[in-house]
Amino acid sequence: MRTFVALPVPAAAATMIQPATDGLRNRWPELRWTDPLGWHLTLAFLGEIDDDVATAVCATVAVALADVSPLQLGLPVTADTAPGSRGIVWLAVASPSLGDLAERVRDACAAAGAPPDRTRPFRGHLTLCRVPRRSTPDPAGLARTVAAAYEGPSLSWTADRVEVLRSDRTATGAQYTELANIPLT
Repeated sequence: MRTFVALPVPAAAATMIQPATDGLRNRWPELRWTDPLGWHLTLAFLGEIDDDVATAVCATVAVALADVSPLQLGLPVTADTAPGSRGIVWLAVASPSLGDLAERVRDACAAAGAPPDRTRPFRGHLTLCRVPRRSTPDPAGLARTVAAAYEGPSLSWTADRVEVLRSDRTATGAQYTELANIPLT
């Protein structure tokens, strides 16, 4: 199963972000926009793993995070494109301890038999859309348009749980199934 570990974006934060993308969704319907109900911050992408390895990941990550407190996350109005990827537009997420949490999660996943890809540095972000190669908008220009469209204040919220999720690809986009919900205390 295609699996990853993430911090969910709470509905209150998604509600503040979504109006900035609604007009852009209408303007560029050919882009693959992410569903606000599934917005999350990926801490470790594991790819395809067996069920027994996923079970081990859930248990090992829970133990690794047993002493981790909730994190305060910030979402300044900074849209960008993923380095090394022509077509992913995201919003950057700021937190001094987000990278440490991701490293702890990645170490736990590796110990459970599912080492995540560490070839790229961790960058906390919320993926807004994927731009197909033959699409009209330039991803960098679209990122600037997204930042300009967002007129609200910088967001902040408390991340109080980590989820291990299965991702199934469908014709309408990814569907997520929660495998574990791990509270941060």
